[in-house]
Amino acid sequence: MFLFQTGAIFGVAVGQPFIDSNIGNATQMSLEAFYNYPLSQNIRITPSVQVITNAGNQDSNGDIVTSTLRTVFSF
Repeated sequence: MFLFQTGAIFGVAVGQPFIDSNIGNATQMSLEAFYNYPLSQNIRITPSVQVITNAGNQDSNGDIVTSTLRTVFSF
């Protein structure tokens, strides 16, 4: 299996959903990375990882890490 195949897509996103000093004592930040990989002409998989720091604008909240594996079948 060749990792860097034609038609594969890699993406990274960084965002701050809201910034308000009246809500908490920190600023929430969301990060995401994904890799869309074609297994065949009709099947693609996309693993992704999301990290949220200072959830709810509170620095006492731990980091949240989640991952997803999406499969798309095209007919």
